[in-house]
Amino acid sequence: MVIGKENQNNLLPFVRVGAGILGVFLLATIVSRLVYPFCNGTWESMNWMPAAHLLEGKNPYSYAFTPPYSMLPYGIFYYVLLAAGVASFGFQMWFGRILSIAAFAVCIWAIVKITKKLTDSKEAAWLACLAGLAMFPAQSWIGIMRPDLIAAAFGLVAMYLAFTLEEDKKTPVWRGVWMVLLSLAALFTKQTLLLPAGFIFLRFLQIKKWREAVWFISAFAVAAFSIMFLLNYTSSGGFFWQQFTNAEKLPYRIAQAALIFTVMLKQPTFLFSLVLLSVFGCLNRQFFKKFSPSELLKVLRSPKFLVFLYFAGSLIWAFLSAGREGGNTNYYIENSFSTALVCALIYEYFKRNALPRRALATVILLLFGSVFQQIRVLRGEYFRWQALSYYREISDTVGKLTQPGSDCISIYPELVVWNGCRFNFDDFEEYNGTWSPELIEIFGREIRSGRFAAIVWYDDTLQSKFPNYRLVPMSQKIPEKYFPAYLYVPETRQTK
Repeated sequence: MVIGKENQNNLLPFVRVGAGILGVFLLATIVSRLVYPFCNGTWESMNWMPAAHLLEGKNPYSYAFTPPYSMLPYGIFYYVLLAAGVASFGFQMWFGRILSIAAFAVCIWAIVKITKKLTDSKEAAWLACLAGLAMFPAQSWIGIMRPDLIAAAFGLVAMYLAFTLEEDKKTPVWRGVWMVLLSLAALFTKQTLLLPAGFIFLRFLQIKKWREAVWFISAFAVAAFSIMFLLNYTSSGGFFWQQFTNAEKLPYRIAQAALIFTVMLKQPTFLFSLVLLSVFGCLNRQFFKKFSPSELLKVLRSPKFLVFLYFAGSLIWAFLSAGREGGNTNYYIENSFSTALVCALIYEYFKRNALPRRALATVILLLFGSVFQQIRVLRGEYFRWQALSYYREISDTVGKLTQPGSDCISIYPELVVWNGCRFNFDDFEEYNGTWSPELIEIFGREIRSGRFAAIVWYDDTLQSKFPNYRLVPMSQKIPEKYFPAYLYVPETRQTK
């Protein structure tokens, strides 16, 4: 396709086509994950137990040391949302997956609206859409029953409301209340989503609404601490122990953070976005040479500056957060949307300053980089479906070797729950890690008791540590390029 000079100044059709192409790729991933009957490889069904406890009127933070043994890695509001699905439809994963998909759509809507507000450009708004669809973390985690995208959606909608504030107009009370509620929802969906509240506070300061700024941050802090106090009180200290005392023991390695950042750098759209930011900085180097207090004040009061600051803050926060045990590219989901916002603002700068070739390069590189990424994601979906028969056999075998109502352990709870078993140890990594002797002792003691009718584990060496369980062979071949699972039963149990 050749683009003439007359078309380089109007790239909107090409941006729209690019967004449509990426949308088709994403739709294929979404459909694959939505209809896949078992876990998508990220222990989705581990979230069922806290939801079930909420439906029973119990505080889910109360079960770290008592059966059925539960540790909550995410915020309470996420489990409240899942509880609505469990109450209506039983133990399934499609409800949480749909929440993730809807949240992604809300995130795209929010960054488009923010871009349109800041640039008054339909073309830049569409570029924000294209860039949001192009970022790797969202592509990797969309359609999975996890809180990351849901929390990001709450935070981005709150920030959109903040960017609609005007210095010369009174802030409606309802808008302030909604920003507080959405910021709280983001924090109590995923505990690392703190930045939106901080930047809303800065936005109030930026437009000289000092009283509203103090009111917002005070209301947010009081409500957040009140919720935490209530959760801790009703769990007899379980909330604080899980979220702070035990969490402080989690291994943290800067090498782990660097490894995840390296993984991100291998994604074309993330790398290109950093290059784009460098080009933008070089084009504006004269600003730094002629720096003056008046120019600094002008920049600090610009809402666009706040977007760039949000990008920098979310990038640093993602890098640091990913260094914890279990960190992955999902910590970059919030940053992926701030990156999309920055790409849109830089694109609008190119257009406004008659740099059509750079604007065109932005579109082309985001599009083709994302297509490359999504082909790799879809390749992963292929291997997931290749493993389906293996997982079906494990599930069927559990049904044959256990009685309804039996206690079981499973890294994929659906494999035992859908056979009528009661699953234990919902976040098995906490009980099988090296950082909490109390949890490790409980886990070992319970397995040695032999009371579990079946254990679905992630490797084939469990029996070396717990010889009272034996590995059940499967007729299907173990998946080579997907997460394996192994079924163990008590040594005395015979196949029916």
